[in-house]
Amino acid sequence: MIEFILADSNSAFAIALGLMVLIGGLELAGALIGIGFSDLLGNLIPDIDIDGDLDGDASSLGHILGWLRIDKVPVIILIIVFLTAFGVSGYFVQWFIFTSTGHYLPIAAASLIAGVCSLPAVRFFGGIFSRLMPKDESSAVSHDSLIGRSAVIIQGVARIKAGVQARVVDSHGKTHYVMVEPEDEGSEFAAGEKVLLISRSGALFKAIAEQA
Repeated sequence: MIEFILADSNSAFAIALGLMVLIGGLELAGALIGIGFSDLLGNLIPDIDIDGDLDGDASSLGHILGWLRIDKVPVIILIIVFLTAFGVSGYFVQWFIFTSTGHYLPIAAASLIAGVCSLPAVRFFGGIFSRLMPKDESSAVSHDSLIGRSAVIIQGVARIKAGVQARVVDSHGKTHYVMVEPEDEGSEFAAGEKVLLISRSGALFKAIAEQA
């Protein structure tokens, strides 16, 4: 069993599960000592590029992000779910192939299959977490109702075609997580900055700096 787990062809899955345990441990430690490790990790996550709109419709990537519930659940949770699903499905694929043929799939092929299998898991468990989270972190209201409200950037640096996650509170006092990019070319919003949501297209909000 140990040889199977540590086989070179399974190294990507071992690393994924190891990262999952590490991130989960940091989150637990942060909750106990009051340090936001998720915010620190968020600043290390590369900005997510979202293509510009076409005829008023959200970009394909924007649809994918919405499908993965990135606007309903903190990114850190989705990362943990993805790493877990990737590692478990990868090991299952390699176990099935090995018991059937006596050989492992090349790591690239196994990783591709595991990655594809992980996306539905992210959506499924993201939906569960979005319902289990406290009501003040739900997204039951229409996202259009968030237009005109203040939001706080919680990770990375928002730029044109490089949206990042922000936290916004609706009129009922409930918290939502949305993807935000600046309205104006050349503008940037860093983690911790307050912005004003002025429009929405799909899962992506346009924002301007909030006046003090």
